[in-house]
Amino acid sequence: MAWAYVALAAYQLYASEQQAGAIRDNAEEQRRINELSAMQFEIDAMEAEKYGFTDAARYETRISDTIGQQKVGYAAQNVDVSSGTAAQAIEESRVAGDLNKMDQVRRGREKARGLRRDAINVRMGSQARSAQAERDAQSTIRTGYINAANTGLTGYEKNKTSGNSGSSNKSKSDSYRYGDLFIDSTEE
Repeated sequence: MAWAYVALAAYQLYASEQQAGAIRDNAEEQRRINELSAMQFEIDAMEAEKYGFTDAARYETRISDTIGQQKVGYAAQNVDVSSGTAAQAIEESRVAGDLNKMDQVRRGREKARGLRRDAINVRMGSQARSAQAERDAQSTIRTGYINAANTGLTGYEKNKTSGNSGSSNKSKSDSYRYGDLFIDSTEE
């Protein structure tokens, strides 16, 4: 009967190690998935910043068109565009256009900054979950050792109280089921 408890305790140790390994493997797989997500956020951030500059470059054409239309309008009215109110109006259009371009670049950078922050958050969350998984794995192993020790002590106590000190007083009641493990100590 004592060997049945020894076998059960060994199984508990083995099962706890297997469970801890599964917890660690799952955490590692999740870390890889999170890293891919973080990398995608970084790629999106680069694209957002690039689009900000692209939009600003496209807007340059609108600025040139607007200034060109102003010059044509002043020329049609026989107004000198190199000085006076006409020159001031054209310069104001150029400044307003440049401010709009800077705003488009700023929006692209803000979006990129938000996406980079998301990437950092994903990585930090992943690290926290990995640390928690390691604590869970260690706890599982400790619980397995405690259960195995308890099983061993129970076996020792039952062996001691039954007066069975290794003799062959075996009966059919010396068979045990632990989960999927069936232990039959009646066989020699």
